Amino acid sequence: MIERQIYTALNEGLQFFKDDGARVEEFFVKHQQLTAAEAAKVRAFFELDPDSQNGGPPTVIHAYPRTVGPFPCYAIVLSGDPVQARYLGDDMGDLDYEGDDETDLDGETAQVIGQRLRVSLDLEVYAQDNPDVCIWYYHLLRFIIVSSWEEFTNQGMDNIEISGRDIQPQQRFLPENFWVRQLRFSADVDEMAYEARGKGARLQGSLVEGSAEDDADEVRNIVPYVE
Repeated sequence: MIERQIYTALNEGLQFFKDDGARVEEFFVKHQQLTAAEAAKVRAFFELDPDSQNGGPPTVIHAYPRTVGPFPCYAIVLSGDPVQARYLGDDMGDLDYEGDDETDLDGETAQVIGQRLRVSLDLEVYAQDNPDVCIWYYHLLRFIIVSSWEEFTNQGMDNIEISGRDIQPQQRFLPENFWVRQLRFSADVDEMAYEARGKGARLQGSLVEGSAEDDADEVRNIVPYVE
Protein backbone atom coordinates (compact mmCIF):
# COMPACT_ATOMS: atom_id res chain seq x y z
CA MET A 1 0.00 0.00 0.00
CA ILE A 2 1.15 3.51 -0.77
CA GLU A 3 1.44 4.52 2.90
CA ARG A 4 3.91 1.71 3.47
CA GLN A 5 5.92 2.63 0.39
CA ILE A 6 6.26 6.19 1.67
CA TYR A 7 7.06 4.90 5.17
CA THR A 8 9.86 2.71 3.80
CA ALA A 9 11.30 5.49 1.63
CA LEU A 10 11.41 7.92 4.56
CA ASN A 11 13.10 5.44 6.88
CA GLU A 12 15.66 4.49 4.25
CA GLY A 13 16.35 8.15 3.49
CA LEU A 14 16.80 8.99 7.17
CA GLN A 15 19.11 6.01 7.60
CA PHE A 16 21.35 7.48 4.90
CA PHE A 17 21.84 10.58 7.06
CA LYS A 18 22.09 8.60 10.31
CA ASP A 19 24.96 6.58 8.85
CA ASP A 20 27.07 9.72 8.49
CA GLY A 21 26.11 12.96 10.23
CA ALA A 22 28.41 14.91 7.90
CA ARG A 23 25.82 14.33 5.18
CA VAL A 24 23.34 16.42 7.19
CA GLU A 25 25.74 19.35 7.21
CA GLU A 26 26.54 18.92 3.54
CA PHE A 27 22.87 18.89 2.59
CA PHE A 28 22.03 22.08 4.45
CA VAL A 29 25.10 23.95 3.20
CA LYS A 30 24.88 22.84 -0.46
CA HIS A 31 21.13 22.54 -0.92
CA GLN A 32 19.68 24.99 1.60
CA GLN A 33 22.46 27.64 1.66
CA LEU A 34 22.90 27.58 5.43
CA THR A 35 26.20 28.73 6.85
CA ALA A 36 28.63 26.12 8.14
CA ALA A 37 27.80 27.14 11.72
CA GLU A 38 24.04 26.80 11.10
CA ALA A 39 24.46 23.41 9.43
CA ALA A 40 26.60 22.21 12.33
CA LYS A 41 23.76 23.19 14.66
CA VAL A 42 21.31 21.10 12.63
CA ARG A 43 23.67 18.13 12.72
CA ALA A 44 24.15 18.43 16.48
CA PHE A 45 20.39 18.32 17.02
CA PHE A 46 19.95 15.45 14.53
CA GLU A 47 22.55 13.36 16.37
CA LEU A 48 21.03 13.79 19.84
CA ASP A 49 19.75 10.66 21.57
CA PRO A 50 15.94 10.80 21.17
CA ASP A 51 15.42 8.56 24.23
CA SER A 52 17.04 10.98 26.64
CA GLN A 53 16.60 14.42 25.09
CA ASN A 54 14.20 16.44 22.97
CA GLY A 55 16.08 15.90 19.78
CA GLY A 56 17.40 13.31 17.38
CA PRO A 57 16.20 12.36 13.91
CA PRO A 58 12.45 12.31 13.24
CA THR A 59 10.54 9.09 13.87
CA VAL A 60 8.30 7.99 10.99
CA ILE A 61 4.77 7.08 12.09
CA HIS A 62 1.42 6.28 10.51
CA ALA A 63 -1.48 8.66 11.28
CA TYR A 64 -1.43 11.57 13.70
CA PRO A 65 1.06 11.56 16.60
CA ARG A 66 -0.09 11.03 20.16
CA THR A 67 0.37 13.70 22.79
CA VAL A 68 3.17 11.63 24.32
CA GLY A 69 5.09 11.61 21.06
CA PRO A 70 7.46 10.61 19.69
CA PHE A 71 8.74 14.07 18.73
CA PRO A 72 10.15 15.16 16.39
CA CYS A 73 8.36 12.96 13.87
CA TYR A 74 7.12 12.53 10.32
CA ALA A 75 3.41 11.58 10.39
CA ILE A 76 1.89 9.96 7.30
CA VAL A 77 -1.79 10.95 7.21
CA LEU A 78 -4.29 9.99 4.51
CA SER A 79 -6.02 13.07 3.11
CA GLY A 80 -8.14 11.26 0.51
CA ASP A 81 -8.18 8.49 -2.10
CA PRO A 82 -11.08 9.11 -4.51
CA VAL A 83 -11.67 6.70 -7.41
CA GLN A 84 -10.76 8.16 -10.81
CA ALA A 85 -11.72 5.21 -13.04
CA ARG A 86 -12.79 1.57 -12.85
CA TYR A 87 -11.52 -1.35 -14.91
CA LEU A 88 -12.85 -4.79 -15.80
CA GLY A 89 -11.35 -7.49 -18.00
CA ASP A 90 -9.65 -6.08 -21.09
CA ASP A 91 -9.86 -2.57 -19.67
CA MET A 92 -7.17 -3.65 -17.21
CA GLY A 93 -4.64 -3.66 -20.05
CA ASP A 94 -2.54 -0.90 -18.58
CA LEU A 95 -2.02 -2.85 -15.38
CA ASP A 96 0.54 -5.56 -14.79
CA TYR A 97 -1.79 -8.51 -15.24
CA GLU A 98 -1.89 -10.95 -18.14
CA GLY A 99 -5.32 -11.41 -19.72
CA ASP A 100 -8.67 -11.46 -17.99
CA ASP A 101 -8.35 -14.59 -15.89
CA GLU A 102 -6.20 -14.80 -12.79
CA THR A 103 -6.13 -16.80 -9.58
CA ASP A 104 -7.83 -15.23 -6.58
CA LEU A 105 -6.68 -15.39 -2.97
CA ASP A 106 -8.13 -18.90 -2.58
CA GLY A 107 -6.43 -20.20 -5.72
CA GLU A 108 -9.66 -20.22 -7.70
CA THR A 109 -10.07 -18.86 -11.23
CA ALA A 110 -11.26 -15.28 -11.07
CA GLN A 111 -11.50 -12.20 -13.23
CA VAL A 112 -9.29 -9.31 -12.26
CA ILE A 113 -11.12 -6.07 -11.62
CA GLY A 114 -9.69 -2.85 -10.34
CA GLN A 115 -9.83 0.88 -10.10
CA ARG A 116 -7.60 3.90 -10.42
CA LEU A 117 -7.22 6.00 -7.28
CA ARG A 118 -5.87 9.48 -6.74
CA VAL A 119 -4.23 9.10 -3.33
CA SER A 120 -3.25 12.18 -1.32
CA LEU A 121 -1.13 11.85 1.80
CA ASP A 122 -0.24 14.65 4.17
CA LEU A 123 3.34 14.16 5.33
CA GLU A 124 3.39 16.23 8.49
CA VAL A 125 6.52 17.32 10.29
CA TYR A 126 6.06 17.75 14.06
CA ALA A 127 8.54 19.37 16.42
CA GLN A 128 8.38 20.55 19.99
CA ASP A 129 9.57 23.90 21.43
CA ASN A 130 11.87 24.94 18.57
CA PRO A 131 10.11 25.86 15.29
CA ASP A 132 13.47 25.83 13.48
CA VAL A 133 13.53 22.06 13.86
CA CYS A 134 10.23 21.81 12.01
CA ILE A 135 11.68 23.84 9.13
CA TRP A 136 14.93 21.84 9.00
CA TYR A 137 13.18 18.51 8.92
CA TYR A 138 10.62 19.71 6.38
CA HIS A 139 13.38 20.39 3.86
CA LEU A 140 15.01 17.07 4.69
CA LEU A 141 11.64 15.43 4.05
CA ARG A 142 11.30 17.08 0.63
CA PHE A 143 14.81 15.97 -0.30
CA ILE A 144 14.10 12.34 0.60
CA ILE A 145 10.80 12.32 -1.30
CA VAL A 146 12.28 13.86 -4.45
CA SER A 147 15.27 11.49 -4.23
CA SER A 148 12.81 8.55 -4.12
CA TRP A 149 10.77 9.74 -7.12
CA GLU A 150 12.05 7.12 -9.57
CA GLU A 151 11.47 4.33 -7.05
CA PHE A 152 7.88 5.50 -6.55
CA THR A 153 7.22 5.35 -10.29
CA ASN A 154 8.77 1.87 -10.42
CA GLN A 155 6.30 0.85 -7.70
CA GLY A 156 3.34 1.85 -9.89
CA MET A 157 2.71 5.46 -8.86
CA ASP A 158 1.91 7.92 -11.67
CA ASN A 159 1.36 11.67 -11.89
CA ILE A 160 3.18 12.29 -8.63
CA GLU A 161 2.86 15.79 -7.19
CA ILE A 162 4.06 17.43 -4.00
CA SER A 163 3.07 20.76 -2.48
CA GLY A 164 3.91 22.29 0.86
CA ARG A 165 2.46 24.62 3.46
CA ASP A 166 4.09 27.04 5.84
CA ILE A 167 4.90 26.22 9.44
CA GLN A 168 2.19 26.83 12.02
CA PRO A 169 1.57 26.15 15.71
CA GLN A 170 -0.19 22.86 16.35
CA GLN A 171 -3.29 23.73 18.36
CA ARG A 172 -4.16 20.13 19.27
CA PHE A 173 -1.18 19.94 21.61
CA LEU A 174 -1.61 23.27 23.41
CA PRO A 175 -0.61 24.50 25.97
CA GLU A 176 2.59 22.70 24.98
CA ASN A 177 4.68 24.45 22.34
CA PHE A 178 4.32 22.26 19.24
CA TRP A 179 4.85 23.10 15.60
CA VAL A 180 3.81 21.41 12.36
CA ARG A 181 4.61 21.82 8.68
CA GLN A 182 2.91 19.82 5.96
CA LEU A 183 3.99 18.37 2.62
CA ARG A 184 1.15 16.92 0.55
CA PHE A 185 2.08 13.93 -1.62
CA SER A 186 -0.35 12.88 -4.35
CA ALA A 187 -0.14 10.06 -6.89
CA ASP A 188 -2.34 7.90 -9.10
CA VAL A 189 -2.25 4.21 -8.15
CA ASP A 190 -4.13 1.07 -9.15
CA GLU A 191 -6.18 -0.99 -6.73
CA MET A 192 -6.81 -4.64 -7.65
CA ALA A 193 -9.56 -7.07 -6.69
CA TYR A 194 -11.16 -10.23 -8.07
CA GLU A 195 -14.58 -11.18 -9.30
CA ALA A 196 -14.97 -14.79 -8.24
CA ARG A 197 -16.16 -17.38 -10.75
CA GLY A 198 -17.73 -20.62 -9.58
CA LYS A 199 -17.91 -19.68 -5.88
CA GLY A 200 -20.19 -16.72 -6.34
CA ALA A 201 -20.67 -13.49 -8.23
CA ARG A 202 -20.76 -9.79 -7.53
CA LEU A 203 -23.93 -7.80 -7.76
CA GLN A 204 -23.88 -4.08 -6.99
CA GLY A 205 -20.43 -4.58 -5.53
CA SER A 206 -21.47 -7.33 -3.07
CA LEU A 207 -20.22 -10.91 -3.18
CA VAL A 208 -23.04 -13.46 -3.23
CA GLU A 209 -21.76 -16.50 -1.38
CA GLY A 210 -22.28 -20.03 -2.62
CA SER A 211 -20.99 -22.25 -5.39
CA ALA A 212 -22.23 -22.67 -8.94
CA GLU A 213 -22.59 -26.38 -8.29
CA ASP A 214 -24.76 -25.99 -5.19
CA ASP A 215 -26.68 -22.90 -6.21
CA ALA A 216 -26.56 -23.09 -9.99
CA ASP A 217 -29.94 -21.48 -10.60
CA GLU A 218 -29.23 -18.56 -8.28
CA VAL A 219 -25.74 -17.88 -9.57
CA ARG A 220 -26.73 -18.23 -13.22
CA ASN A 221 -29.24 -15.43 -12.90
CA ILE A 222 -26.84 -12.98 -11.30
CA VAL A 223 -25.35 -10.33 -13.58
CA PRO A 224 -21.63 -9.80 -12.88
CA TYR A 225 -20.68 -6.43 -11.48
CA VAL A 226 -20.01 -3.93 -14.28
CA GLU A 227 -20.14 -0.20 -13.75
